[in-house]
Amino acid sequence: MQGGYQGQQMAYAGQMLAYQQDHQLSETETRKFERREMRLKMMEKKAKQEVGHDETVVKGIVVLALFNAALLFICLCGGSWKFRAFRGFGMKTLSLQTSLLSINVEFECGKNWVEDKVCKFFQGLNGHHSLMEFSHLSCVMGETPCQTMKTLYYGNFIIFLTVSTAIILQLGGAGFIWFYWYKAPLAKVREWALNMMTVGPLLAVTGIGSWAFCTPDLGDLPRGWAALMSSYTGNSLLSYHPLNNLEFGWTFFLAIITVLFMFAQVAVFPCCFRAHWREQITEQELEEEELRIEESLDASLLPGEAAAENGSAWPAAGAPSQYGALPQQPPGYHQV
Repeated sequence: MQGGYQGQQMAYAGQMLAYQQDHQLSETETRKFERREMRLKMMEKKAKQEVGHDETVVKGIVVLALFNAALLFICLCGGSWKFRAFRGFGMKTLSLQTSLLSINVEFECGKNWVEDKVCKFFQGLNGHHSLMEFSHLSCVMGETPCQTMKTLYYGNFIIFLTVSTAIILQLGGAGFIWFYWYKAPLAKVREWALNMMTVGPLLAVTGIGSWAFCTPDLGDLPRGWAALMSSYTGNSLLSYHPLNNLEFGWTFFLAIITVLFMFAQVAVFPCCFRAHWREQITEQELEEEELRIEESLDASLLPGEAAAENGSAWPAAGAPSQYGALPQQPPGYHQV
């Protein structure tokens, strides 16, 4: 675009100089040439502004893609995908918080000396535990805690696979759009960038939704512990009620916000992003280069190879060959 305007301006200046050498310009013609020159300068200035605006949009898309990838990585490492807090007999408060790899249990005692005896029975569970370790421990404590932890453990693989792939797609899309704008403005590179940045949020929201639907409520854990305590005492001493209805932690909500940012990034493409002004020129140059390569290959083929490609490897009988006319059989020669 800029090169086209500059070439046009130089051609116009050359024409004007040649015309001035042959003719004496009148005042009207001089003003006409000045207006044309001003118009060309304004068009060139506008083209530079448009190119600068498009480059700013590209940089914004790349920065937003890297920011979204960083947020998704924080979500993978976050420690509060699921969170529940309880209160009841035998405990002052109970907090359960899970990440994709571990679970944090906090039994807080201190209500009174009678309930503290029940609370201290479960205080051995306090602290950080890996999900695999806590799954084995829960299977010892009953069927309900065992099934809850196993479902949670295997359900987290959905987040690992989908969110990790979404991070790769975000980084790949940012790399492709950068390569498209600054290295090779080809249509297929632009399409790859758009496809990667579109599939990323779709994959992430599918994985997060599937995980939220498949994983169980953490309230099933204290329910199983209460059944275990009842089996020891013969009475249902341990009771609880949740302090809130939310069963997801801050990491889950950060992942939802990140997905919204990713969809906003996809919306920027049709609204703000425009194809590079050299895209058509680059496509034509690439086609011309491929055509030149094909012509050079055809020219480098031997005549016999060229004939073989056309379906005939040897000249016809009696036809001149590349080494001259075919030799004739001597008189009286008979083939045996």
